[in-house]
Amino acid sequence: MFLNYLMIIQLLILLIVFFSCNAQGLEIKESSSGLPYISYKNAPAFGYGASPQNILTYLPAGNGNDYKKWLDWAHKYQMNNVRSYPPSFIVDAPATNIFQQATDNSNKFDLTRFNDEYFDELRHACQLMKDKGFFIHFQLWQAVSWKKQWARNYYNPENNINPKISKHAGPGEFMAISNPALLEHQIDYVNKILDTIAGLGNVYFDIANEIGNGTDSDKQWVLKILDTIRQWEKENNQKVLVTINDEGGMRITGIEEIFDRSDLIIKDLGRWDEHIDARKKYNKPTVSVRNIDWDYATKHRQYFFGNDNLEINDDDDLQIRGRKYWWRMYMAKVQMAGAYADSYDTSKTSTGRQFINRILNKLGAGYRQSETMAPSYSLNTLTEDNFVNFKNFISEVKDFSSLHAANDIVEGHSAAHNYSLQSAREIVIYLESPNGRSGYTYPATQVQLTRLLLDDGRYNGYFYRPASGIKMEFTTTIANNMATLTVPAFDDDLAIYIH
Repeated sequence: MFLNYLMIIQLLILLIVFFSCNAQGLEIKESSSGLPYISYKNAPAFGYGASPQNILTYLPAGNGNDYKKWLDWAHKYQMNNVRSYPPSFIVDAPATNIFQQATDNSNKFDLTRFNDEYFDELRHACQLMKDKGFFIHFQLWQAVSWKKQWARNYYNPENNINPKISKHAGPGEFMAISNPALLEHQIDYVNKILDTIAGLGNVYFDIANEIGNGTDSDKQWVLKILDTIRQWEKENNQKVLVTINDEGGMRITGIEEIFDRSDLIIKDLGRWDEHIDARKKYNKPTVSVRNIDWDYATKHRQYFFGNDNLEINDDDDLQIRGRKYWWRMYMAKVQMAGAYADSYDTSKTSTGRQFINRILNKLGAGYRQSETMAPSYSLNTLTEDNFVNFKNFISEVKDFSSLHAANDIVEGHSAAHNYSLQSAREIVIYLESPNGRSGYTYPATQVQLTRLLLDDGRYNGYFYRPASGIKMEFTTTIANNMATLTVPAFDDDLAIYIH
């Protein structure tokens, strides 16, 4: 009898291990119409929303970041995207450093000894995010840290006891294969990260954020890190999704070889056409790292960051353009789209502190006020309200994975852009004023819809105002793959759904 119970227990353990190893995390699938898409638990995955990019840098909290408080806020407004990275520089309490301090010198770190306290907290944070339905764009390194925070960087020889590892690890270097000891250390680091969070299934991995913007951008180094991840997959019988952010193909010579071996393609200008072209070229889903608005006329890219952070700045122009970013990315079939919601320095918004700092600068004393960082995401809810309207609309789309993207089915309207997603089941249309601009009013206009995939017949539909979430229902007849609609007047953007 005892042996029978023991066999049952062993069988249950094997089943638990089997199903945990084969849990349906993020993966690439192909729709019935042959289109690649990101799947999670056998359904298209959508990771959209603004997040503080240091939310996993300062664990459990610090520098205006607190992932538990932020998760409650983001979940309230239907956001479920995180884009963040571990610390590459020394962080102050209550945050935890990623390496342990040297045993014989508490002012320096030992790069050969990972701090399990950080990795335990990282696992807990990512698990909580998974439980709340969040997807994590996890960047293994933030290259910009080597440019902006070198004095506090772990790899600065002044901050560690590992001269062999920190050789060729400075600004303009680090992401290269010139130092075998450093490369071996980097491989250990990647495996430690993967061992900690890859098994959760809601995380996809970005080898580096803005590679080359503070570091080297050696293609062979990237391929070596990519090989490390693929080897980890073989050893653990598990697949993870991998990409790299070189700002959309700007910094690595021969990036095509890397994209061919990656799972996802990053584009970084908020441009519909770039995502569509990348999908066609590589036959892979694309990712948008952050909310940037590209003005085609001036060829200027506008970051919604710093003073233009939409959580801080309530300017109508910025809020409208920030709203349009979400819709444009969706119409480009982007399933993972991030945005800025970084903490801010309250001393830079305080009139008194600004006055004191100006006096100190004139006296040659420089900036003396300590930074007081605070979360920005609770300062206004303008961008959140726009986002909820967006999420409410896309939740009604029935079969995203089968939708084909185009920009030419609406004829007769003066809007700068008309994007469409359609299948034999439904049509989504988004009319938009020029990218990088706002303040456009369009009159009521009769338009012709052409090249439709729906069968001839009578269909229901509605016009949808992204600014208010107001629906205006209609019915229309499709004949010979065409239909006629009278589009109501609108300001800057309007969505249409036919099903």
